[in-house]
Amino acid sequence: MKLTDRAGGSSVKISWDGSTLTVPQHCRADSCSALADFATAQATENAALRGLIADLSTKFAGLAAKHGDHIASSEQADRAFEAADATLAAAVATVTKLEGPKGATGATGATGATGATGAAGAAGAAGATGAAGAQGIQGTRGDTGAAGATGVGGAQGIQGIQGNDGQDGAKGDTGNTGAQGTTGDKGIQGDKGDQGDKGDKGEVAGPEFSRHSNIQCYGSQAEIDVARRGGYGSHTLDDPHLLGESNVLSLAACKSRCKANSRCAGFEFVDGGTFTEGARTCSLYYACSDVSHHWGGGTSYVLETPRPPTPAPDFSRHSNIQCYGSQAEIDVASRGGYGSHTLDDPALTPEGTITLASCKSKCKAEPRCAGFEFGDGGTFTEDARNCHLYYACSDVTHAWGGGTSYVLNR
Repeated sequence: MKLTDRAGGSSVKISWDGSTLTVPQHCRADSCSALADFATAQATENAALRGLIADLSTKFAGLAAKHGDHIASSEQADRAFEAADATLAAAVATVTKLEGPKGATGATGATGATGATGAAGAAGAAGATGAAGAQGIQGTRGDTGAAGATGVGGAQGIQGIQGNDGQDGAKGDTGNTGAQGTTGDKGIQGDKGDQGDKGDKGEVAGPEFSRHSNIQCYGSQAEIDVARRGGYGSHTLDDPHLLGESNVLSLAACKSRCKANSRCAGFEFVDGGTFTEGARTCSLYYACSDVSHHWGGGTSYVLETPRPPTPAPDFSRHSNIQCYGSQAEIDVASRGGYGSHTLDDPALTPEGTITLASCKSKCKAEPRCAGFEFGDGGTFTEDARNCHLYYACSDVTHAWGGGTSYVLNR
């Protein structure tokens, strides 16, 4: 179809080939400048978009270099941007070709469908291991543990081996055989003799020791006093034992040890009250007259065989006690012209450093000696120490750290 302008004679041809309508593009004076401004703005925006795409491409290229495992996804995004750029370029080309008048604003197109969710990005590389934490402070001290269980009793010591038998004595010479005598004539039978008198009834020997299971040895006050004056043993009613006389022995050996000690009145045998004869702890006692007190540790054996009375000791000893006298004794010494004359030091003569036995002998040889002080520090030693004789030692109640006072029992 051909259109001709009557005034100027120009014509415009509009054709249709069955698929494409060809219409010459023209613009009105008032719309051509607007289209030119739009094209300029669009070109500026396109340039900005291309710059943005180039910047994104550069950043993606850097990320691809740093993270090789993200290259595939970066390339996919690059291609998507390139496709968008191509689409935008085609749109721009189409817009720049529009030269006709600006058409009315078209109706708002329908909302496009929501795009598919993009693929999940690759997992980031694992972070570096953190530095080790500082060492923790030491915990507070725990409570004291409960007391351990009581240890089991030690095993019983083995019995000592028996000593070797002594050698047999030499056999005596055999005596000569005597000559055989001649057989004598048979004598006549004598008359039957009278019956003899009935003999005295023999004494039945009793046991050496009486035994008391689960009973402890106690003494009497009188027995304690004798031991104290004699300077031996412990001095309590519930434990009157001989000092230094506790050993692990068999029952037979314990009995023998008691019988061999003139002061032993019995012993305690730590057998748990079972009457065993094997080796156990054996403790000798100078007193065991009271067998009425229970004891779960063993058996008390009391010596029943009569003994001659033990002679009284010649001196009684008093550890860490000083010799004092009475006023009457001081007066006698003053009138007799011997010794010092004070209650706290009724001294007779100094004898120097001598043994205990020598000091005793010097006191017994001096008629006026009532006792002596021995500078042993209260240890009862018998070695040489300072010996000082006293004419009076009737008061033994005053403490003294220098030694022992010995009082003569006349």
